[in-house]
Amino acid sequence: MRNTILLLSILLFPILSCSDTSEDYVAKGYNKIEAEDYEGALLDFSKAIELSPDKPNVYINRAIVKRKLGNNKGAIKDYNKAVELDPNESTAYLNRGHLQFSMGDYDAAIEDYSMAIEVSQGDSNYKYAHYYQNRARARIKVHDYKGANADYKTYMEIITAQ
Repeated sequence: MRNTILLLSILLFPILSCSDTSEDYVAKGYNKIEAEDYEGALLDFSKAIELSPDKPNVYINRAIVKRKLGNNKGAIKDYNKAVELDPNESTAYLNRGHLQFSMGDYDAAIEDYSMAIEVSQGDSNYKYAHYYQNRARARIKVHDYKGANADYKTYMEIITAQ
């Protein structure tokens, strides 16, 4: 009996002690994206969220994968959750804006680009400038040429000041 318990302990210890963390699943997800295994990445990011549901960057990563897989509604839900968890997450607004733009919802894209501009205090000038450029493109689509011109002007001012 003792030998059986000892043997089971030896066999089960590696299984019980190898529980992956949320960060492990995120790393696996990145590796699977690199390998273009988007289904696998989706599973890994979902497991990371299951383990740590309070990390907005994981929802952003999963949204990117969902978009790659053609699940735009699912991607928007994940971007929404990222923004809910951290209303100052400019990347979530930017990426959701790109998705809205690609779906032809230019007004929603303008809102998201505007929010990215509003909350992007810590972003690099290069990234910040492109928020204006993206919003200008969306404004052109809704025939707001004056707004688009102002955004392009701001974009150029930031880019040339670097």
